Amino acid sequence: GQPTSSPTSLLLSPNKDKFTSDLAEVVSSGSIALVSKFLESSSGEKLQGDLGTVALVAGVLGGSPGVVELLLKKGQIKVESAGKQGNTALLWAALFCKLPVVKTLVENGADTNVTNRDGKGAAQLAAQRGCSEVLNYLNELAAYSS
Repeated sequence: GQPTSSPTSLLLSPNKDKFTSDLAEVVSSGSIALVSKFLESSSGEKLQGDLGTVALVAGVLGGSPGVVELLLKKGQIKVESAGKQGNTALLWAALFCKLPVVKTLVENGADTNVTNRDGKGAAQLAAQRGCSEVLNYLNELAAYSS
């Protein structure tokens, strides 16, 4: 089986169906070609609601800005879609120190002031994990926009 430390395992509860686990695996691979092929297949039509959120977060955790952008544009997944804890793709990217993905999400309209159900925003999550590059970027954005 897969190691339990895989970032995508965070997304998948044991009762998720095979489609969802395949989706997370394809997207977190970071392969633009593979994800593009997946979106062109009939499976791509299922990426609404929770599945869209799973796909986007898997893309974030896979660390490929190209895949994330592809999901947002071709997969038509909303950049602000969030899971049960209120974590958007931006919050996940900040939490896992994925600066290139944070930049891609912001360029595609992610709200840098959004908070999760615990009231934590991207800057707080980045600081909590010691992600100084992400924190500096978010602070620069905040300073620039004020």
